[in-house]
Amino acid sequence: MTTLRIALLLVGLFALAGCGGQPQPPPGDKPELQRFPFGGDFTLTDQRGAPFRLEDQRGKIVLLFFGYTSCPDACPTTLIRLTQTLKLLGEASDLLVVFITVDPARDTPKALGEYLANFALPAVGLSGSDEEIRKVATRYGASYRRGQDTAEGGYLMDHTDRVFLIDQQGALRYLVPREHTPEQIAELIGKLR
Repeated sequence: MTTLRIALLLVGLFALAGCGGQPQPPPGDKPELQRFPFGGDFTLTDQRGAPFRLEDQRGKIVLLFFGYTSCPDACPTTLIRLTQTLKLLGEASDLLVVFITVDPARDTPKALGEYLANFALPAVGLSGSDEEIRKVATRYGASYRRGQDTAEGGYLMDHTDRVFLIDQQGALRYLVPREHTPEQIAELIGKLR
């Protein structure tokens, strides 16, 4: 996806968000933290080519999700939603967004770094072999597969689009669906602080 296309998509999504395009949570609908028996530590390669270990992030709240840089909808929308969440929270030094590619054939470390630079987030992009990524995805109950071919000669990826909220001790505490608003996500993060 070119920088111009990303910029135009961001402008459109920010305009939509500013016009009340996102549904508001029903009154009294307050998400609660949980503990899940899956998830856990892993090691992949970050956008600088260095090893990234989830266990090294203890003390931080991690918002992890699986996506890819050519994603036309769910991934940029999720990154914008997380940007809005962090704006609501103000201080973000204890937060880290972890974006794991489901398309390592196209998402080089450089491509991940350039893509994430389009968003005002403390974020790291991770890649690895398809086998390494599949192991992490399976560990988190996420899935992905190659989808339809596009008219431009590329292809789409079908993938889990929820965000995995991981606490400061590395425990998976919430599966954030795409319907959650930035306010709901901020409330969940606030419960971990």
